[in-house]
Amino acid sequence: MGSFFQQVDEKKLLEDAPVLYDWLFNDARFTGTPWDAVGKGRFTKKLKCLEGFGDRTFKRKTNADS
Repeated sequence: MGSFFQQVDEKKLLEDAPVLYDWLFNDARFTGTPWDAVGKGRFTKKLKCLEGFGDRTFKRKTNADS
């Protein structure tokens, strides 16, 4: 993510950035529609097809973590 904040500043996206940061740092961002079990599964499957992502990239939450 090295230059993320630099690009936000250079592209003058700071007016819209707080909304993004609120969503990004919100622990409940993947609750509700369309983030039910089926929706999360579809999203994860598509994400794992992208370069740089795969099974080793994801950590699963166990019952002990709940």
